[in-house]
Amino acid sequence: MRIAYKPLVERYNIPRPTLIEWQKKAEDKTPNWRTKHLQYLREQLEIEEETIGEINQKGILLEEYFLWVTFLFFEHAKHPLPKSTFAQKLRKFSFVNEFGVEYQHPYAKRIWLEVDMDGRMQRVAPYVSLVEVSERLTAAQYYCVQTILLRILDAIRQKLNTNVKPKLIGSTWQELHMYDKAFSVETLKKALAQENLSF
Repeated sequence: MRIAYKPLVERYNIPRPTLIEWQKKAEDKTPNWRTKHLQYLREQLEIEEETIGEINQKGILLEEYFLWVTFLFFEHAKHPLPKSTFAQKLRKFSFVNEFGVEYQHPYAKRIWLEVDMDGRMQRVAPYVSLVEVSERLTAAQYYCVQTILLRILDAIRQKLNTNVKPKLIGSTWQELHMYDKAFSVETLKKALAQENLSF
């Protein structure tokens, strides 16, 4: 029987010769950590594939994915956030009282809309729908989405090639232009499609 190693190599960055060696040990019928680990990794790929199918039925919009990944970027997130923390931090991120020049940049305008709240202008990101989306997701779906978005974000961070923590206030227009390009609609569409997420 032919074994497909490519998905495991691409997803987990395990060298193909290592996987072949593990498979040989599995065929020996001798229980050891390699055979159990190989089986576990294959099961995780299958679970992730099924979970992505469920997520795609939730109808998450491209704008919601954009806000989610942008929020994780400015939050300096490296690991998925718990649901309660996510909602709380996203709300805080979404309301901005600043009116500096940085918020006039097209990139900032993609995130925050200027709205009149009781006679006072404020910048607000459309976070409510994203919180509702996260609440509709099961724990497995929620964790899967964030894990995928963090993978996409890692690739974006590598392209930006900067060791400085991202911030909006105090950013130069050149930096904001770099962010705008890194999080462009086309870039995000391509990254989500590669992860099999529909929008």
